[in-house]
Amino acid sequence: MTRWSPSPELPDEKKTKGFELLEHTADVRIRAWGRDLAEACEALGEGLLAVLDPSPMPPATGTSRITVTAPDERGLIVRWLNELIYRCAAEGKLYSGFRNTRVSLGRGESAQMSVEASEHDAGEIWVGCEVKGATYHGLSIVRREGRCEITVILDI
Repeated sequence: MTRWSPSPELPDEKKTKGFELLEHTADVRIRAWGRDLAEACEALGEGLLAVLDPSPMPPATGTSRITVTAPDERGLIVRWLNELIYRCAAEGKLYSGFRNTRVSLGRGESAQMSVEASEHDAGEIWVGCEVKGATYHGLSIVRREGRCEITVILDI
Protein backbone atom coordinates (compact mmCIF):
# COMPACT_ATOMS: atom_id res chain seq x y z
CA MET A 1 0.00 0.00 0.00
CA THR A 2 1.17 3.49 -0.77
CA ARG A 3 2.12 5.53 2.30
CA TRP A 4 2.23 8.90 0.54
CA SER A 5 1.47 10.15 -2.92
CA PRO A 6 1.48 13.91 -3.49
CA SER A 7 -0.16 13.67 -6.90
CA PRO A 8 -3.93 13.34 -7.34
CA GLU A 9 -3.66 10.55 -9.91
CA LEU A 10 -6.13 7.73 -10.13
CA PRO A 11 -5.22 4.80 -7.90
CA ASP A 12 -2.93 2.16 -9.42
CA GLU A 13 -5.25 0.08 -11.59
CA LYS A 14 -3.11 -3.03 -10.97
CA LYS A 15 -3.71 -3.04 -7.21
CA THR A 16 -7.05 -4.46 -6.09
CA LYS A 17 -6.92 -2.70 -2.72
CA GLY A 18 -4.93 0.23 -1.40
CA PHE A 19 -4.84 3.85 -0.33
CA GLU A 20 -2.94 7.05 -0.84
CA LEU A 21 -2.59 10.11 1.34
CA LEU A 22 -3.19 13.29 -0.61
CA GLU A 23 -2.33 16.87 0.15
CA HIS A 24 -5.04 19.13 1.52
CA THR A 25 -4.84 22.76 2.63
CA ALA A 26 -5.04 22.21 6.40
CA ASP A 27 -6.13 18.61 6.82
CA VAL A 28 -5.36 15.16 5.41
CA ARG A 29 -7.21 13.54 2.53
CA ILE A 30 -7.26 9.77 2.04
CA ARG A 31 -8.24 8.08 -1.19
CA ALA A 32 -8.82 4.35 -0.71
CA TRP A 33 -10.00 1.72 -3.14
CA GLY A 34 -11.01 -1.92 -3.32
CA ARG A 35 -13.16 -4.27 -5.33
CA ASP A 36 -16.18 -3.20 -3.28
CA LEU A 37 -17.17 -0.92 -0.39
CA ALA A 38 -15.97 -3.47 2.18
CA GLU A 39 -12.42 -3.61 0.75
CA ALA A 40 -12.27 0.15 0.29
CA CYS A 41 -13.19 0.59 3.98
CA GLU A 42 -10.44 -1.85 4.98
CA ALA A 43 -7.98 0.27 2.98
CA LEU A 44 -9.33 3.43 4.67
CA GLY A 45 -8.47 1.90 8.05
CA GLU A 46 -4.90 1.26 6.87
CA GLY A 47 -4.76 4.83 5.53
CA LEU A 48 -5.80 6.21 8.92
CA LEU A 49 -3.09 4.09 10.54
CA ALA A 50 -0.55 5.65 8.15
CA VAL A 51 -1.69 9.13 9.23
CA LEU A 52 -1.37 8.20 12.90
CA ASP A 53 2.05 6.73 11.95
CA PRO A 54 2.96 4.65 14.98
CA SER A 55 6.60 3.82 14.36
CA PRO A 56 7.41 1.16 15.15
CA MET A 57 4.03 -0.57 15.39
CA PRO A 58 3.70 -2.32 18.75
CA PRO A 59 3.03 -6.08 18.64
CA ALA A 60 -0.57 -7.22 18.34
CA THR A 61 -2.24 -8.03 21.65
CA GLY A 62 -5.28 -9.75 20.17
CA THR A 63 -8.13 -9.43 17.71
CA SER A 64 -11.17 -7.17 18.01
CA ARG A 65 -14.50 -6.99 16.24
CA ILE A 66 -15.56 -3.43 15.45
CA THR A 67 -19.17 -2.86 14.42
CA VAL A 68 -20.66 0.46 13.32
CA THR A 69 -24.16 1.39 12.19
CA ALA A 70 -25.31 4.46 10.26
CA PRO A 71 -28.32 5.66 8.25
CA ASP A 72 -26.46 5.27 4.93
CA GLU A 73 -23.11 4.30 3.40
CA ARG A 74 -21.66 7.82 3.68
CA GLY A 75 -22.45 7.81 7.39
CA LEU A 76 -21.00 4.32 7.67
CA ILE A 77 -17.64 5.51 6.34
CA VAL A 78 -17.49 8.52 8.67
CA ARG A 79 -18.54 6.47 11.70
CA TRP A 80 -16.04 3.71 10.85
CA LEU A 81 -13.11 6.12 10.82
CA ASN A 82 -14.36 8.06 13.83
CA GLU A 83 -14.69 4.83 15.83
CA LEU A 84 -11.04 4.00 15.09
CA ILE A 85 -10.00 7.57 16.01
CA TYR A 86 -12.00 7.38 19.26
CA ARG A 87 -10.47 4.06 20.26
CA CYS A 88 -6.98 5.44 19.67
CA ALA A 89 -7.57 8.65 21.63
CA ALA A 90 -9.73 7.33 24.47
CA GLU A 91 -8.58 3.74 24.88
CA GLY A 92 -5.01 3.82 23.54
CA LYS A 93 -5.75 1.16 20.92
CA LEU A 94 -4.52 0.95 17.33
CA TYR A 95 -5.79 -1.49 14.71
CA SER A 96 -4.30 -3.10 11.61
CA GLY A 97 -4.95 -6.05 9.30
CA PHE A 98 -8.61 -5.19 8.74
CA ARG A 99 -10.89 -8.01 7.54
CA ASN A 100 -14.43 -6.96 6.74
CA THR A 101 -16.79 -9.69 7.88
CA ARG A 102 -20.09 -8.01 7.05
CA VAL A 103 -21.40 -4.97 5.20
CA SER A 104 -25.14 -4.48 4.99
CA LEU A 105 -26.59 -1.57 3.05
CA GLY A 106 -30.19 -2.70 3.60
CA ARG A 107 -33.02 -0.98 1.80
CA GLY A 108 -34.97 1.14 4.28
CA GLU A 109 -32.85 0.04 7.22
CA SER A 110 -29.57 1.18 8.72
CA ALA A 111 -26.27 0.39 7.04
CA GLN A 112 -23.99 -1.78 9.15
CA MET A 113 -20.39 -2.91 8.93
CA SER A 114 -18.54 -5.41 11.08
CA VAL A 115 -14.75 -5.71 10.86
CA GLU A 116 -12.16 -7.89 12.56
CA ALA A 117 -8.74 -6.36 13.13
CA SER A 118 -5.50 -6.98 14.98
CA GLU A 119 -5.46 -4.87 18.14
CA HIS A 120 -2.31 -3.11 19.34
CA ASP A 121 -1.79 -1.32 22.65
CA ALA A 122 -0.52 2.16 21.77
CA GLY A 123 0.78 2.59 25.32
CA GLU A 124 3.53 5.18 25.40
CA ILE A 125 4.39 5.16 21.68
CA TRP A 126 4.46 8.41 19.79
CA VAL A 127 1.53 8.96 17.46
CA GLY A 128 2.58 11.05 14.49
CA CYS A 129 -0.54 13.12 13.93
CA GLU A 130 -3.50 13.79 16.17
CA VAL A 131 -6.68 13.27 14.16
CA LYS A 132 -9.83 15.00 15.43
CA GLY A 133 -12.24 13.18 13.14
CA ALA A 134 -13.42 12.16 9.70
CA THR A 135 -15.69 14.65 7.95
CA TYR A 136 -18.54 14.57 5.45
CA HIS A 137 -16.93 17.51 3.65
CA GLY A 138 -15.29 16.24 0.47
CA LEU A 139 -16.50 12.67 1.07
CA SER A 140 -17.05 10.81 -2.18
CA ILE A 141 -17.83 7.24 -3.14
CA VAL A 142 -17.25 6.30 -6.77
CA ARG A 143 -18.02 2.89 -8.24
CA ARG A 144 -16.71 1.98 -11.67
CA GLU A 145 -15.55 -1.11 -13.50
CA GLY A 146 -15.68 -3.47 -10.52
CA ARG A 147 -13.98 -1.06 -8.13
CA CYS A 148 -15.09 1.20 -5.31
CA GLU A 149 -13.08 4.34 -4.53
CA ILE A 150 -13.63 6.44 -1.40
CA THR A 151 -12.14 9.86 -0.74
CA VAL A 152 -12.45 11.36 2.73
CA ILE A 153 -10.94 14.31 4.59
CA LEU A 154 -9.61 13.93 8.13
CA ASP A 155 -9.71 16.96 10.41
CA ILE A 156 -6.32 17.30 12.12
